[in-house]
Amino acid sequence: MAGQASLPSTNMAAEIFRGGKMTEILGYYGGDITKPILPTKRGTITTHAFILCSQCGAAIKSNGGPAFGAWCVTCMENQGE
Repeated sequence: MAGQASLPSTNMAAEIFRGGKMTEILGYYGGDITKPILPTKRGTITTHAFILCSQCGAAIKSNGGPAFGAWCVTCMENQGE
């Protein structure tokens, strides 16, 4: 919209190009950068089990769990520190 500034993504490093558009990465399964946790597509039937970060306990996703050993994006970015 004209005249409105859009806020930058707070997690620009956690986005991938998939299916012709940018997709947000919510976390990673098993702390593996090649296995991203992505938002659930509309109309998909999932469990209502939370996916929590195994390092800090933060909620990654409110459905689709359990996912033992999952890491949030923040912990993946800070793992070398």
